[in-house]
Amino acid sequence: MYRLATLVFLLFCALNFNTFAQPYNNEWINNGQTYVKITVPANGLYQIPQSALLAAGLPNIGSGFQLFRNGQQVPLYITSEGVMTGGDYIEFIGTPNTGNADTPLFNNPDDQLNPARSLFTDTAAYFLTWNNLSANLRYQNTPNNLTAAPPAETFFWQTSLWTVNNQFNPGLPFDYQGNTPLRFAGFDPCEGFTGTNIATGATQTYNLLAPDLYEPATVNAQVSLKVVGRSDDPLQPNDHTVTASVNGTPYATTTYNGFNCATLNFEAPLPALFGGGATLSVTSGGTPPATDVNAVAWYRLQYPHSFSFGGASFFSFTLQDNTEKYLEISNFNGGDTPVLYDQTNNLRLQAVQEGGLLKFKLPQGSTTATPRNLCLVNTNPNAIALVNTLQPFSFNNFNSPLNQGNFVIIAHPALAAGATNAVEAYANYRRSAQGGSYTVQVAYIDELYNQFAFGIAKHPLSIRNFINYALDNWVTPPQYVLLLGKGITYNQTTFNANAFNANLVPTFGVPASDALLATRSNTDTAPQVAIGRIPAATPADVQAYLNKLMQYETTQTDFLCSDDNFWRKDILHLAQGDTGEVDLNSSYLYAYQQLLENNNGYGGRIKGSFANNKFGSLNFPEIEQLINNGVGLVQFTGNANNNGYWLTDINPPQFYQNEGRYPVMLASAGKSGSMYDYSPTGAGNMMADFVLASQSGAVAFMGNTDAVIPNKADTCTTGILAQLNTINYGQSLASSITNAAQTLLPATGTNSQLHYTLQTIALAADPALSPVPRQQPELSLPISGMSFYNPATGFPILSNPLFINSQMPEFEARFVIKNMGRALPDSVDLTVQRILPTGDYLPVITQRRPITVYADTLSLLIPNNLPQYSGFNSFVFTIDGSFETEEDCEFNNTAIVLADMNPYCEIDLGPDELYVLPDAFPLTLSAEGDWITYQWSTGQTTPQITVTDFGTYTLTVTNSFGCVAADAVQVSFNNSIYNANNNTLQITARPNPATDQILVSGVQNCLLQLFSVNGQPVFTQHATTNTAQLSLQTLPPGVYLLKAVSAAGAGVIKVVKR
Repeated sequence: MYRLATLVFLLFCALNFNTFAQPYNNEWINNGQTYVKITVPANGLYQIPQSALLAAGLPNIGSGFQLFRNGQQVPLYITSEGVMTGGDYIEFIGTPNTGNADTPLFNNPDDQLNPARSLFTDTAAYFLTWNNLSANLRYQNTPNNLTAAPPAETFFWQTSLWTVNNQFNPGLPFDYQGNTPLRFAGFDPCEGFTGTNIATGATQTYNLLAPDLYEPATVNAQVSLKVVGRSDDPLQPNDHTVTASVNGTPYATTTYNGFNCATLNFEAPLPALFGGGATLSVTSGGTPPATDVNAVAWYRLQYPHSFSFGGASFFSFTLQDNTEKYLEISNFNGGDTPVLYDQTNNLRLQAVQEGGLLKFKLPQGSTTATPRNLCLVNTNPNAIALVNTLQPFSFNNFNSPLNQGNFVIIAHPALAAGATNAVEAYANYRRSAQGGSYTVQVAYIDELYNQFAFGIAKHPLSIRNFINYALDNWVTPPQYVLLLGKGITYNQTTFNANAFNANLVPTFGVPASDALLATRSNTDTAPQVAIGRIPAATPADVQAYLNKLMQYETTQTDFLCSDDNFWRKDILHLAQGDTGEVDLNSSYLYAYQQLLENNNGYGGRIKGSFANNKFGSLNFPEIEQLINNGVGLVQFTGNANNNGYWLTDINPPQFYQNEGRYPVMLASAGKSGSMYDYSPTGAGNMMADFVLASQSGAVAFMGNTDAVIPNKADTCTTGILAQLNTINYGQSLASSITNAAQTLLPATGTNSQLHYTLQTIALAADPALSPVPRQQPELSLPISGMSFYNPATGFPILSNPLFINSQMPEFEARFVIKNMGRALPDSVDLTVQRILPTGDYLPVITQRRPITVYADTLSLLIPNNLPQYSGFNSFVFTIDGSFETEEDCEFNNTAIVLADMNPYCEIDLGPDELYVLPDAFPLTLSAEGDWITYQWSTGQTTPQITVTDFGTYTLTVTNSFGCVAADAVQVSFNNSIYNANNNTLQITARPNPATDQILVSGVQNCLLQLFSVNGQPVFTQHATTNTAQLSLQTLPPGVYLLKAVSAAGAGVIKVVKR
């Protein structure tokens, strides 16, 4: 479609604004005054009757009125500077919004594709107030005295500008990802709206109208147009050739490269415009297979215009200088009293009407070289825009500490509608102790449009300027900014009224970037505050998310430290892509696993890791079960479809039953953060669906609003995880994103890909929400996880209380220690105490252990001793028994178990088998210990007995506490030492018997072993020669056996020591 704007040289009778010279755009506001807002969608003469002023409660003295547009005062015409009466009114020239207020969005004003076209709305805002402390701008009634008038002007230079708005042009890319152009989220060079594409070798024709052309002029017309590259041939420099022709005659050709834009300026002979049927043709050069696609953004014609105004009732024009001029104007629908407004000199002249002509003699202006901007208007009631209704208001004074806070909610007023104000309910929660005790300031977006963007609806500078103002001026500067409302990128809203209305709280740029709303300027990427968005479209959406947020944060600060909330430590990992991609994406997830599972920070555990090496879904039923059971984090690397749903087995939130167990979802996938799209059918996208789902879905969702550069996305994700996991553990996810950006960018300098990645990270979450399980360690030793065993048999002890019988010298306790909070690289005491029947505490075990990261399964052996304390005893198991680690709860560190103790007592007769030779008899067997009864299997009842034969001897004893113990010994013949069948070596010893030493013969290369008669080895010696000397000096007198062993055999002889 075409949009015709007939302009004076400075466009639309433009006032001489010095727009955006101030840093915040609210410097024109006086907080002590009352204002009314007047919206102006089109050029015209606007009139406010005295009755409307009275109805609005404004003062009735004309001299005090002021009017502002874009922060600058606009001159008024007021019928009475004194007391106004019923017939009085205020009058002003109104012009619609242009691109002037958009210029600061671009790094360079020359980057703006079309300064005459607003990217957001045509509707301008004028603000009327009353202030009698200043000399206010007025149009002065000026006598129109035609005496001694100079010759009438024959023509003036008229400028007609056509903007062509068929499609959105995303601007100049900074790089490519494969064949995909990558563009910053800010406002890029050549970004804006253009006409339809002109294909390679094709021509597009536009009407070039010059109404009321002054044909006798001996000058050429001036033609300009802006063209934009819509293709890029990387192998061909300057791959665009564009030719502009008038009526088929070429007048200008230019070449340029890629997605840049170019301006063509040329002169055309005036006769080419005669007849009113002139055309401008634009041709893309080249022939297929070359690629040369272009589009026109605007074209402009400057031509000599006669003083015949074609029957218009409102006409703006410009004279070249400010000298005295005489004008005779025809064909103007001026009504009863045509008026000429001199906007350069603030003059108002009534026409002298003679012979069908409107005559004006303009006095010389103060600066003669200045072009003179004029508007001729019809002042009849049917030709003016009457403003009958005014709604007075006062600007919110954000300079007052009462209107400041560290938590700012920027909301659309539609979300506060209804019986329950959902916005205020949200603010009250954040003010509460449970919600963080923040100082909350609610700023409605309409207020920010008016105060920080000159009343221009949907303008992103309304939010950026407000945040800058708050950071610079507030006693309590904001830490968190919540954007409460659906945001839609401006390229979808400017020409779609439904999308425009659905855009409740705007975002910044295309691709969308909430982060850039919180940066200081266009050259910055790192937000100054933690910022997040809840993409609510209705008050019900706000309430649904608030309910989930309150549930979620309750599980983090639960004063009972319930083990039911241990799910927050669990993590689900999903990777997707083709074969090469899925391996790379899985490697990223593995690195995140090492970070999140280590002993310093989150201390989580990957409960499920799934990889899909195809495009499309694979069936992983475990995923649904894991989400329903609860996972604290869900991380995804891979690809997403057009509505942001991951190409893996994740269903919409209504398929899950995870009420109260909402994950934080972190995606590194192109378009996974696409919550900024408009759907006329109301169809959602994954990010909004999961965050806004009532009693299901997620509580936070981080994703990318545009294509992903895998290694840069990994760098950013790693930096964000490092922030929330260790560097600034416990801070919010939004703060982690902000701090990661502030840390990464200085370290990488001007890395464009990293800037782009950080700009396009979107967060659908409350900006103060922290994803960590708890703010500090929370150790738990749940009794439900304890079990007990007989270590001798391995069988469980199932009785309650525990029954520990006297045959068990010890029992085994198995248990789980959980850390439901922060992991720390430190250690604590694990203690076991025994509460005796007397009530006294007795230390049993103290072990130093590293602080549990996630969950540790431990086993301890508890001695069954202390026979004097038989009966019911309690055992107290405590992690951090010395109370070294600060925790929210201490009571869950301890588990107490009741046991019926039957103490174990033991009698030991020595080796279970005693191997002796017949010479060893008689032998003495004895029992040591404090026993009161003895019962031998021989019938004897003494502590010791003498035996004279081989056999088994059993002793049963009883102590004073009634504990019974038994032991047995088997006395056996020692075949291993003395065996005639194996006695193949002939060895001798002399003297034998001996007193101190013996000489052994026949033992070359033998191992010599000397045994006592009960089979106990005495010493060993190696013999290398046939004889060996053995010392007996240290041995007690008695009988010994000497055994020699070699490769040739073995031999045994008896040796007697005197």
